[in-house]
Amino acid sequence: PAARAAGVKTLWDEIKENGLGASDQGGAARVAAEALADLSRRRGPPIELHLAAHSAGSIFLAPTIALLDELGAATGAARWARPRVASCSLWAPACTVDLFRATYLPAVEDDLLDRLAVFVLDDETERRDTVGPAYHKSVLYLVSNALERRLRRPGERNGVPLLGMQVFAEREQVFGRADARLIVAPGPGSGADSHTAFDDDGATRRSTTDFILGPA
Repeated sequence: PAARAAGVKTLWDEIKENGLGASDQGGAARVAAEALADLSRRRGPPIELHLAAHSAGSIFLAPTIALLDELGAATGAARWARPRVASCSLWAPACTVDLFRATYLPAVEDDLLDRLAVFVLDDETERRDTVGPAYHKSVLYLVSNALERRLRRPGERNGVPLLGMQVFAEREQVFGRADARLIVAPGPGSGADSHTAFDDDGATRRSTTDFILGPA
């Protein structure tokens, strides 16, 4: 409640609005997607794309995969000739599970995205993380409990489900598929031990590079 009263929720709402708005007309993601669609149309062989994002970057990328296909279709290109998202790697994604199910999941199921990897902290590590001196859990717990559409209710263990939290990600059946992986850190695929550690962690970067390159 203190975070909401202090305006932190307003800031988070603006971050989400800006992230999703980047795919609207004139937005940076749409400008880039339009250029890629046009380049793919002119150069012949389809362009292979690999997307990666950390935390709120998952919100920015959420509409992008479908947008690339939509713009490719607008050029008159067959699906095989449109820019192809071969992989998408999300590190501790701060997007809600609802947004994941509305964007990333259909992209996997409709064959617009070849492979998806999601990296999360294990719940014990998530709860040991801190946001400054005042909040003694990870920033994803703060977002889930305080900054999304509703506050965590008394008696509830968690608030609004976020994809980057192990307690919610493990419920998603898509991670039982061969084309979708869930990597829990710290562990063999990632040594990250805090929300901010993923981009600095060598094991995470190696795992992401290996995932992009695909099977040998």
